[in-house]
Amino acid sequence: MNMEKKHGIPLTVLLAILASGLGLLCLAGSGCRRGAPGKSIHVKYQASRPQWIEARARGPVPDALDGKRIDVIRIHKNRAYIGVRDYGIAIYEPRSDAWELYPYDYSRFNENLFIKDILPHGNAVYAGAAGGLLRLNLKTRAWTPFKNRRNPESNSIARMILHGNSLWLATSTGLYTFDTGSESFSLVKEGYFFNVAYAKGAVWCNGTIKDSPGTLYRFDPATRKSTGSWTPDPGLSIGIELNVESDRIVMPKANGQVFFRFADKKFEFVYKPDGFPEFLPVTMARYGEQYLMGSKSGLALFNPGKNDWLLITKNAGIIASNVLSLGVIGDLVFLGFPQGLMLVDKGLFAQIEYLARNPGAGCADACVAENSGAVNPWRLLDTSHGLMSNTVISLLPLEQGTWVGVHSLGISRVSGDSLEVKTFIPPGVKKNEVPATQILELAEKNGILWYGGDYFIGKMDAATGKWLTKPQTDDVLRRTNVEALWIGRGQVWAGVRKQGIRVLEKGRWRLYPGERILLSPYVTDIVHAEDALWISADFGLRRYNDVDDGFVYVELGGVMDIESMSSDGGAVLWIGCRERSAPPSEINTGLYRYNVRTRHMVRFNELDNPGLGDRVNKVFADGPFVWIAHEKGVSRYDRLTGEFTHFGAADGLEASEYLTVAVNADWLFVGTDQGLYARRILEFEDPAVRDQYRDAWHLARKGNHGRAAAQYASLRARAKSQHPEYADYLAWRASSERALAGDTDLAWRDFQPLLKKHPMLLLDLDTLAAARLGFDGYAQRLIDLRDSLPQRARNKRLAAAWLKHADYALEQFAKRSEKKGEHKAAERARRIAAKLQGAKQPRAALSRKPGR
Repeated sequence: MNMEKKHGIPLTVLLAILASGLGLLCLAGSGCRRGAPGKSIHVKYQASRPQWIEARARGPVPDALDGKRIDVIRIHKNRAYIGVRDYGIAIYEPRSDAWELYPYDYSRFNENLFIKDILPHGNAVYAGAAGGLLRLNLKTRAWTPFKNRRNPESNSIARMILHGNSLWLATSTGLYTFDTGSESFSLVKEGYFFNVAYAKGAVWCNGTIKDSPGTLYRFDPATRKSTGSWTPDPGLSIGIELNVESDRIVMPKANGQVFFRFADKKFEFVYKPDGFPEFLPVTMARYGEQYLMGSKSGLALFNPGKNDWLLITKNAGIIASNVLSLGVIGDLVFLGFPQGLMLVDKGLFAQIEYLARNPGAGCADACVAENSGAVNPWRLLDTSHGLMSNTVISLLPLEQGTWVGVHSLGISRVSGDSLEVKTFIPPGVKKNEVPATQILELAEKNGILWYGGDYFIGKMDAATGKWLTKPQTDDVLRRTNVEALWIGRGQVWAGVRKQGIRVLEKGRWRLYPGERILLSPYVTDIVHAEDALWISADFGLRRYNDVDDGFVYVELGGVMDIESMSSDGGAVLWIGCRERSAPPSEINTGLYRYNVRTRHMVRFNELDNPGLGDRVNKVFADGPFVWIAHEKGVSRYDRLTGEFTHFGAADGLEASEYLTVAVNADWLFVGTDQGLYARRILEFEDPAVRDQYRDAWHLARKGNHGRAAAQYASLRARAKSQHPEYADYLAWRASSERALAGDTDLAWRDFQPLLKKHPMLLLDLDTLAAARLGFDGYAQRLIDLRDSLPQRARNKRLAAAWLKHADYALEQFAKRSEKKGEHKAAERARRIAAKLQGAKQPRAALSRKPGR
C-alpha cells in the first residue's frame, strides 16, 4: 500500500511532525515509560494506534505524580491546582514551569483520599473530598480537616464555591454552607446536589430534591433562600457540571450540552450528530472557540460556530480514553486520567487532533520502544463501535454472541469472529437521552436474558433482542442496586444492596434480609454448585438449604470480602476477594479454590509470588483454565500444570481498571474502563473443527455433559494432526465432561495419561480422587507428590499450599467416616491431619502482612 497517498501528506513529513511534539506522551503512554531503554527501532505496527516517538517533553510531570489518578483540575489566576488520588495537591505555574507538591497523610482523615474539588483563597487552598472538607495552608504546608458531625453522610463533597466568608458545598445529601470564620456547617436545602456556581448575584445549583427530575436551582446568598428553580421538559436531562459564561450557564450532558440563558430563563439542548460515539461528560473547559468535554469515551470537542464534533481517544495519542479531569490556561491543556497527568501545548494538540480526524495515520512504520511487540493480539471495542459506554461491567457468553452490560442503560451483543456490536435500547427512551444507569449483572435461562443494575431488574428475549419488561424502578428496588443474579426454574434470585436477597416467584417478591441470613446485605454473587445455591458477600459464604428455607454458614477459614465466584460445573467454587470490610490481608484478597464436597480450601495468595493482584473483580472458570480480572490485569490459572500466565499493559491489554472477564468458546473477552477487549485463545485452521468445538463448549455450558464429552473426544481425534498443542487441553475437557455426566470410572481412567504427563493435575482432581480413594487417600497422594518434587521447585511450593489447609477437610472426612462406622479411615485421616499440622511453619511466616 502507498502510505503517502493514503494519508495525503508524505509519511516522512508526518513522522517529523509527530517527533516534534509527542515526547510528552512518552511520560505516561505505553512503550516510553520512565526507565525504559532510550534505544528505538522501526517496526511495522499493525494497529490503528501509533506508538510514541521519543523526544523532549515540555513541562515534564514530577515523578511523585507518575501513574497517579488525577481526579480534578482547577484553574485559578493562571495556575493549575491538581487533585491527585491518595496523594494530595499539586500546583503548576506554566510561566515559570514550576511545580509545588503538597502531599497529605490522610490516614486519620479517611481510608483513602479522593479530592473532588479545589478552591484557592489567598494563602489557603480548600479541597472538597469524599471524606469531608480540607484546608491546606500554602505557607506552613499544614492540612486541617473538617467534618460535618451532625450529618456524616454530607461529608462527601462534590463541588464548592466561596462567597464572602461562606463556602457553599454541594453534597449527595444536601446543599450546605461552611463559615470559614467559625468553622461550622449549616444546612441550606436537603437534596442531592451535583454542582454549585456563582453568577448574576446568585448561587446556582443543579440537583434533585425528593426524587424530582434534575433541576437548576437559584439561591439568594444573603438569605440562603431559594429564589427560583427550572426543570427541563419531561424526558430531558441536564448535566452535572456548571460552567458560567457572561450570558448563560453551560452544562455538559450525556451526548451533548445544555445552555441555560439568563435573559429568558430557557434551556437550549445541543446533541451530538448521528453516528458520533456515545459519551457521558464528567468535566468541561473552554478552549478558544471550542468546548472540551472529558468523558469515559474520550475527549469530545465541540465547536458551536461550525457545529463541528470530534472525539479524541487514546488511538490519537492521549494517555487513555477515560478523561477524568481537564483545565485550560491559554493554549495549554491539562488532562487528567486514571493513569496520570498530561500537558498538551498548542502544537501537540494540533497533532493529536489531526490523528483523531485521520485514524489511518497510525497504520505506518513508527518509532516504538524496543520491547514493544509488532502486533497487538487484542481487539478493542468501544463507543466508536457502538457500545453505550467504555466502562464494561458485565459479560455473558451465549450462542448468539457475547452480551455486554456497561455504565449506561442499553445492552449490547458482540457477534462471533466479526465482533460486530449491536446495541439494544429500551423502548420509550429518547434518542441521546439514555440514562447513565449501570448494567451490573446478566443471566440467562431458556432464551430469556435477565439484567440487573442501578434501581432495576428486568428481562429481554435473547434471540430477538426484544425488551420484555421496562427497566423502571419500583418501590422494591428504589435507591438500591441489583448486584447478583441467578435464574432457576420459575425463580429469579437477586442480591440487592442494603436489602439482602430477593426472590421473584410467580410474580411476587419475597425478601431474605441480611439480618435473617446472618450475612451482610451486600450480596455479591449467587452460584449454583452441587445441587445447592451458594451466596457470597462481605462477610463470607452461605449455602441455601431449601429443606428448612434457611442459610447455612460455610467455614472458609475466615475468608471474607468475596467479590466474585465461579463454578466449574462440579463441586469446585473459584472465589475472588477484594478488601472492603477490613484492611487487605491473606483472608480477604486474591484467589481461592473451595471444594464444596470435600471442604478443601486453597489460598493462592499464600504462594511466594503468584503474580495476582490483591483486588479480584471477576473470576471465570472455563474448563482447564481459570481467568481472573484484577487491578494489575488478567491472569490465567492452568489446572493441568498449576502455572499462572498474566496479561496486562505490556501485552497490549491497556486499562486502568480490569472489571470483568469471560470466555465464549474460542474467544476471551475482558471488560475494562477503556472498553471491551477481545482475543482469540484457540486458532483452528479447519472451520468445521472450530464449529464443532463451539458446539461442544455451548453443550457443556447448558449442562449437556454427556454429549459435550463425546464431542470433545471426537474433536481431539480430528484436531490431533492439525493442532497437537491442543490435544491435552481437549482430553481434559472430554474427561471432565464425562465426570460431570456421572461416568466417574471412565473419567478417572482417561485422566491417568494426563496425570503421567502433568503430575500437578493431581491438585485439581480432588473430587474424583477423593470419591475413589477417600479424602485421606487423596491427601496422602498429595503429600507423596510434594515430597517427590525438588526442594526449591515452584511446584513443590504450590503442592504445599494445596496441603496447607487440608487439615480441616481431613477432620470433616473423619467425622463423616465415624458416622458410617469406618473408624480406621477416620483414624488414618486424623493421623495425616496431625502430620500436616506438625509440618506447618508458623502461619505468620507464610502470611502476607496486612495492608501490603
